[in-house]
Amino acid sequence: MKNENKKFFYWNRLVCLLTALMMLTAIALHKNGTLLGETPQNLLMGTSVEGHGGDTDTLIIMPNGTMIVNTTMLASEVYGFAGPVPLRISIKDNIIEKIETGENSETADFLAAATSKIFPHYIGQNIEDALNIQVDAATGATYSSGAINENMRRGLTFAQAHISDMPIEIDAPESSPHSFGLKEIIAIIVILSGAILPIWLKGKGFRWLQLVLNILVLGCWCGTFISYSLLIGYLSNGIRLSVAVVTLLLLVVALLFPLFGKSRHYCMWLCPLGSAQELIFRLIPRSIKISPNTLRWLSYLRWGLWSILMLLMWTGIWFEWMDYELFSIFIFQQASWIVIVMSIAFAILSAFVSRPYCRFLCPTGCLLQTLEDKKIEAQM
Repeated sequence: MKNENKKFFYWNRLVCLLTALMMLTAIALHKNGTLLGETPQNLLMGTSVEGHGGDTDTLIIMPNGTMIVNTTMLASEVYGFAGPVPLRISIKDNIIEKIETGENSETADFLAAATSKIFPHYIGQNIEDALNIQVDAATGATYSSGAINENMRRGLTFAQAHISDMPIEIDAPESSPHSFGLKEIIAIIVILSGAILPIWLKGKGFRWLQLVLNILVLGCWCGTFISYSLLIGYLSNGIRLSVAVVTLLLLVVALLFPLFGKSRHYCMWLCPLGSAQELIFRLIPRSIKISPNTLRWLSYLRWGLWSILMLLMWTGIWFEWMDYELFSIFIFQQASWIVIVMSIAFAILSAFVSRPYCRFLCPTGCLLQTLEDKKIEAQM
């Protein structure tokens, strides 16, 4: 065992990582029909998705004169949190009548929060007035909001040019909808702190500080965490660095650190949900002793549930369970009532049992633990 711990690189864990990525790739293709923004046919033939019509037709004129602008091609490089957020904008007599979202990989609750705040500002407006509207981002759904506003701008610019029979020129925005600012800088500092400093700092004081920073910065302020929705979205649509620098750092810790012997480093040192559970347990130390036999059966149940959820996705029966992972509780305004109720239950349980969601349920945690080359016990 000592010799194994001295290994610099674990090749068998690399095989586990590649296997996990292949599993997720199959699910991403089944769910969204694309890989890194392209269909399998396009990847094999070396052609771009822009050559396709149908659902990607930019302009459709209905018999009653309604003009429907589809922004799929107009804003193909404009990303929300997990990928493009195309819109279908219905315009009649120069008035915006209806706005719908196209296929996307955004978390349903976050996207609903963004659309419910943004769409009402545009509906009923004429094109000229709508182009001058500036709508603030929905709380906790900044990336989705930025993508929606930019899709609206490009779609309305296209419609205006079509109506006036002028050449269509869609200028790039003066500033990126996903500007890199103070929030991202602080988040990167917190991630680097949790990724690197534990190698040298072992004191409880540092542990307390890192837990609090994970909760306040990564969780409540940035809403940044690793989840199935995020991973599937990235595999389906690709990654834009302007949006995903912070998340990519988390992925490096979660996926690559185990290859160098740092097992579960993301879960134990950076995950805001795990940090919140541990902090509650530390503040209210009323622990319940769980027998090894019970822990073993709880571990079996956890892995059994994870296997069922993976099967449901592979068969295409139920992808929506990904929207109910508890990480979205940190963006409280957009969390569903199911997530809120479950989060409260596990918060109460955390006062008696250390990290109950992590140890007995978390599907993302199970996925990350498949990168291990040895059996992971329920006790953490």
